[in-house]
Amino acid sequence: MYRKGVIENRFLLKNESYIIDLHDVEFLTWNKNRDDKDSFWVKLHVGTKETRYVCGDRDELCEIINAWAMAKNVEIEIDKEEIGEQYEF
Repeated sequence: MYRKGVIENRFLLKNESYIIDLHDVEFLTWNKNRDDKDSFWVKLHVGTKETRYVCGDRDELCEIINAWAMAKNVEIEIDKEEIGEQYEF
């Protein structure tokens, strides 16, 4: 069975590829996927390394951001309306 996503607000799983402890991630960056306008590319930065993950939509991206914050013992509660074109530079 193929499975991916946030597990127990601590780990990000992409089956058959990797699992990453969100507590170890120093910061996140993301961009819209140019090939699929509804999805986002996320980079999870750990030291000098990065792990890339594709989110199917804004809801999944928010889930990852909020789980990362919780793993860091911070509650930020990003809403999907706070992510998108209107916030780009």
